[in-house]
Amino acid sequence: MKCPNCGNKIVEGSLFCENCGTKIPEPDQKKEKKGSFCPFCGAWNEGDDRFCAECGRDLAEIEDEMEDMLEERGQDRGKQKKSRGPLIAVICIIVVLVVAAGVSGGVYYVHMKQEKAAEEERKEKEEREAEEKKEQEKKEEEEKAAKEEKEKEEEQKKEEEKKEKEKEDKDDNKDKDTQERLEADYILPDSSTKLLTQSDISDLTLQELNYAKNEIFARYGRKFSSPELQEYFNSKSWYHGTISPEDFDANYANSLSEIEKKNVELLKSEEYSRSANGYQLDQ
Repeated sequence: MKCPNCGNKIVEGSLFCENCGTKIPEPDQKKEKKGSFCPFCGAWNEGDDRFCAECGRDLAEIEDEMEDMLEERGQDRGKQKKSRGPLIAVICIIVVLVVAAGVSGGVYYVHMKQEKAAEEERKEKEEREAEEKKEQEKKEEEEKAAKEEKEKEEEQKKEEEKKEKEKEDKDDNKDKDTQERLEADYILPDSSTKLLTQSDISDLTLQELNYAKNEIFARYGRKFSSPELQEYFNSKSWYHGTISPEDFDANYANSLSEIEKKNVELLKSEEYSRSANGYQLDQ
């Protein structure tokens, strides 16, 4: 059985031609209307006419040509199928490679992103540790500086306490020496016979300088207007006050020897160099 349109052989009972898609008439319809379509122009030809009533082509010749053409088409289709096979395989390989590359790229991207995040975290950690170390070193330096400053202050305090104690001891010794000299018969036993020097009077207090100066006058029996001086010399066994201050200054001052006069001037000069008003009696 052949297709009434293209002449292609078709399976008995087929509804459509597999080659051109033309609807195949049912058997009862064929009986009612016998004929065929021209495979070239598609016109319907009644009965078993050999030539197409429309285009005049030899239907038997066209049928042989169609069979040859269909056979060539089948071979071409086989070749196309064969030629498409490697192409499809190449395409599949390319698709697989692209997908693999995409997956690899995605994995690499995720890996690199994770690596970058880990590197940034590592850097942040190192910076944080470096900052903490710097802060710790700064704190240790401050503590060390504070400790050194405290030790220095303590050392200075000890030094000041030591100096203060030495001064107190010196003052105590000085007070002790002063007390001993004031309790002795004379502050300067040789002031009437020996020319005094600066070293002889450098350790004397302001009070002692004043007493030592008047000690030279007291040896001659001079009395004193100051109760303090009078009481002091009255405590000495060698003192005998018989001449009033006014009488002594008017008549007996010239009785002093040159040594005594110079010693009086030295003691007076030292006393007033230490205090503009000298020693203040009766305080």
